[in-house]
Amino acid sequence: MVCEADEPDVNISFPVAMLPQDASESLKQSLQEKINVSVRLYSPKRPLVDVAEVFLWHMAIGSILFAS
Repeated sequence: MVCEADEPDVNISFPVAMLPQDASESLKQSLQEKINVSVRLYSPKRPLVDVAEVFLWHMAIGSILFAS
């Protein structure tokens, strides 16, 4: 497929979700039975400072100090 210069851009999206196997089986069954399915997105609030980042930062600084 070749895109010509005068063709408009195409907006393509691929929705993806990670589900446990039992939930995916339930979703597949509901879709096959043509039941109306709704999905709710969830994203937990991120902490101001990640503990792992602080730990890795200390390891990096300690490595530099001990190496010099």
